[in-house]
Amino acid sequence: MDCRESFRVRVVQRMTAQGWRPWLFLLGVIAQGVFAQTEDLGAAGALALQREAFLAALELARAGEPAPEPDSQALQRYPLYPYLRAERISRALEHGVEPWTAADEDASALLAHHGAEPVTWLLRRSWLSSLARREHWSAYREQYREAVAGLRLQCLYLTARIALGDVGGIAPLIVDQWLVGQPLPAECEPVFSWLHAEGSLTDSRIEQRVRLLLENGHTGLARVIARRLPETRAGPLLRWADFIEQPETQIDAHLERPVEPAESPALLDAWSRLARNDPAAALHRYQRLVSVTDLDASQASPFARALALGLAWDRRVEALDFFHLTGDGALDDYALEWRARAAAW
Repeated sequence: MDCRESFRVRVVQRMTAQGWRPWLFLLGVIAQGVFAQTEDLGAAGALALQREAFLAALELARAGEPAPEPDSQALQRYPLYPYLRAERISRALEHGVEPWTAADEDASALLAHHGAEPVTWLLRRSWLSSLARREHWSAYREQYREAVAGLRLQCLYLTARIALGDVGGIAPLIVDQWLVGQPLPAECEPVFSWLHAEGSLTDSRIEQRVRLLLENGHTGLARVIARRLPETRAGPLLRWADFIEQPETQIDAHLERPVEPAESPALLDAWSRLARNDPAAALHRYQRLVSVTDLDASQASPFARALALGLAWDRRVEALDFFHLTGDGALDDYALEWRARAAAW
């Protein structure tokens, strides 16, 4: 590390220790003062100093502070200068309250100039968030690009279309957002409410969402959504959540009084969790499970596979017996890999 870089590091460390504001102006001075030296250096040295000053200016921008004076020509010629401009604009957009501000003009100009270059990605997301906060839906719809939008911005785009009355063909897009096996941002709730009001959020689609959530272990949200269903449809789904949360207890209760069919995904889910977390407990219950639920060889195969994997992960010799009980159709590459390891051990 040369002396200039060492000095910059010490400045930033002291900023962290003593508070930002007393040192922000100093960083700006460093940024501008360093560029005054570049005329006397070779290209490599000038670029190194440009980088140092760029980083100092970027620290100011990320702290939301204005530059102490206009940017020098040398700073503006630095290859990454557009990223500094994008950071400054993004910070300014966070404070916008009017329908259209100078920061909006700056964002529009930078995006128009740089097209789809990487420098535009974060700025566009920041701009879209700002436009949504101000409910400037027409500009949001115009500036939205699916390629850079995550789930939150996608849902806000659908909100923009609904607010503008642009709802032709929108229901299938909202259904696609709905049918995912993970919690969604709060910004998605208004479009789901609209879908429900339109009569397109049917019990079948609600049940599909709950099953996807349960398959991914999100029992809390699955329970909340399942309560929108009639009791007869919600009951099996809530029992599945019980199986996920208390696999050993629920399996024992099922062995005493079976309430789920042998092919129930809830039963296999609970069994897989028990076999993974406590393979010895699952091994103790396997024969009784097969007997009580009257599983034939084909039906028992996925239960044997789950137990074989759990035993193999624990390096138990019994793993090979249960791999042998697993039908060929259930022996995918992952299971075959662990069967080979178990055999080697």
